[in-house]
Amino acid sequence: MGFDLDLPLGKEVKSPSFYAPEILASVPRNLSREKSKINPELFQRGLDRWTAYEFVWRDVADKLHPGILNIDVDCRSDNIVESKSLKLYLNSVYFTQFSDAGKVEEEIRGNLSRCVSGKVGVTFTRLETAEKSLQRVIPEGDCLDDLELEDSAELATEQGGYTEEKLFSHVFRSLCPVTSQPDWATILIQYRGAQLVRTNLLGYLRSYSEHQGFHENCVEQIFSDIYALTGIDDVAVCAKFLRRGGIDICPFRSSTRDFVEPTGYLARQ
Repeated sequence: MGFDLDLPLGKEVKSPSFYAPEILASVPRNLSREKSKINPELFQRGLDRWTAYEFVWRDVADKLHPGILNIDVDCRSDNIVESKSLKLYLNSVYFTQFSDAGKVEEEIRGNLSRCVSGKVGVTFTRLETAEKSLQRVIPEGDCLDDLELEDSAELATEQGGYTEEKLFSHVFRSLCPVTSQPDWATILIQYRGAQLVRTNLLGYLRSYSEHQGFHENCVEQIFSDIYALTGIDDVAVCAKFLRRGGIDICPFRSSTRDFVEPTGYLARQ
């Protein structure tokens, strides 16, 4: 899935030496949703969680404050923010001054809300606080990665029976639709209904290895394909992508408010 858009991603773009909110670039969500025939009305819960680890802001006394910036973008926003433009913008924050962290959050929240045309949450965590609170978690449920693959990568359910379970895979790979560079993630799935055939599910997830799609679109496609199966009542999909350019992205979509986003950082994040 390629996109013919004028974006910083995939181009040689000089990092700004001044504060540059105008560098933010948006990508309409409906571009990928229409191509993939994804219905956003199915999402009862959903957000794109961005975590920026290379963030520093400057106060009015010219003191620098390093920390971690968490950004939550509502999946109902009109656009996603293009990742390279976000990296360049956040690095440009270094060249302006703020009275306190609250003003930093307010400024970034406003600019990103305008970029995505939707609701955005922004939280800055001081480095000393993050060092004490950031703990790695183990995914809940059963890992699929040790299963022996069969020929079929077509999703399927078992006949009869009803279950609710959590499954995950650490070996998900997809390609950036602009640069064709690989992105790796842990995919976490929770569902209730007819039992998924696990070997088929693993084969399906691994079939994305040459698929070109933004992180958000990959999650929405996986969600839609599982939810469309006969006997599936509810499903939630979260992808914890590994960081590139100091930023990781974790989209989450759920068909029900009963299923909540798997929080916490995994070992590779």
